[in-house]
Amino acid sequence: MVGRLTAEDLRFAGKETEDTRTADVLAIELRKLRLGVRTLPKFTIRAGGTQRLSKPDVEITDGGVHILSAKFGEDKTFDAYRTATEYKTELPLAVEMEGKQLVSCN
Repeated sequence: MVGRLTAEDLRFAGKETEDTRTADVLAIELRKLRLGVRTLPKFTIRAGGTQRLSKPDVEITDGGVHILSAKFGEDKTFDAYRTATEYKTELPLAVEMEGKQLVSCN
């Protein structure tokens, strides 16, 4: 089980640093479980004739691709669930996902 983060764990000065630190701490804990983890992967989404980037916090590859959204604080639980659900819908459309299976963790 991944431990809880505290304010001491995340001394940050802005959203980008928060995202990076949260993803890094989660990745460290997941690697302790011997999982293949990539932090802050970028995916190119093709939708409606345009392309845009989608940047989840963590990707686990273990018989498929698992996408995680890491947030700091219990008040952000809904945001983490919402963004993970968005990734589940968006990422099958990504150029980088061609030939890969996105695994649902529901």
